[in-house]
Amino acid sequence: MNGATGGAGGSAARRLSAVSLPRAQWRLADERCELREEEMEYMRRFHRHNQGGNQCTSFVAKHVRAPLQTVWSLVRRFDQPQLFKPFVRKCVMQGKIETGCVREVTVQSGLPATRSIERLELLDDNEHILRVKFIGGDHMLKNYSSILSVHSEVIDGQQGTLVIESFVVDIPEGNNQDDICYFVENMLKCNLRTLADVSEEHLARSAARRLSAVSLPRAQWRLADERCELREEMEYMRRFHRHNQGGNQCTSFVAKYVRDPLQTARVTVQSGLPATRSIERLELLDDNEHILRVKFIGGDHMLKNYSSILSVHSEVIDGQPGTLVIESFVVDIPEGNNQDDICYFIENMLKCNLRTLADMSEERLSSS
Repeated sequence: MNGATGGAGGSAARRLSAVSLPRAQWRLADERCELREEEMEYMRRFHRHNQGGNQCTSFVAKHVRAPLQTVWSLVRRFDQPQLFKPFVRKCVMQGKIETGCVREVTVQSGLPATRSIERLELLDDNEHILRVKFIGGDHMLKNYSSILSVHSEVIDGQQGTLVIESFVVDIPEGNNQDDICYFVENMLKCNLRTLADVSEEHLARSAARRLSAVSLPRAQWRLADERCELREEMEYMRRFHRHNQGGNQCTSFVAKYVRDPLQTARVTVQSGLPATRSIERLELLDDNEHILRVKFIGGDHMLKNYSSILSVHSEVIDGQPGTLVIESFVVDIPEGNNQDDICYFIENMLKCNLRTLADMSEERLSSS
């Protein structure tokens, strides 16, 4: 796969030499979901679903900069889906990992479900195929069946992996095909992004043990981009992220480093979770300090008295202009939940949003 896919004709590409181009643009190619003709052969061979009359089917794909065996070692753990599924709280297995075994998955508070009972239909360690069917639970995904396949590929001369996950599911009453596909696709994209992060972190840690101290930072740059703990940047929190926290409220934050100058960063919010609408009021839009403050004032969601502050700050990443994005929030703790539940749920939603923000910002930079 060529790391220059998507923006070779843009101004950023013209400023970069051929040797540096793949490094500057590889994330765009990694994120693309459309499959090339030779990759569609995997769909024809391994992703066959018996689609009924009131069902829909779709797929997502992810290119991972880690060898197949690293990725497959995580995917095949049917007993531990929480390894790369951020909304899974715990998993209880019935029996050992083999065809026909069943797991009960408890999901994080905030999703439109509390548990899912799932059966392993196929685990093929030769072809690297995992097939799962939902057979119970209180979720909306009736007759849901998924196929996940893992395939070796080469990315910029290094071992990489293509992960494809397809599904078929009933269309719930009151919804249409676009609604349910959009919801499931976004959940799967979040899972596969986490799978990529965990796989690449495993690879980087392994490489770190073999690399000298001088080469270690370059091997681990994606880990640094993903870190949420702030160092001297905590001054931004003290200056811009002050919330009036009530007695039955919780507050937290997430952060994301974006390889793009501050001026091109934009926020894109995606829907599809346990709500149909949200009424939100803009509390502050400061184009000088780059602060956005929003308060939820209505809707059918669970985030009562939710208020967020998003701040955007210039910084330098590997000698190039970059951006630090911090988003903090305060929200009521819903009845029947605790602080950890609601904070975990919101933090993972915000992390997915900020990853998408990084992808879109870096794509805009490469194509401008």
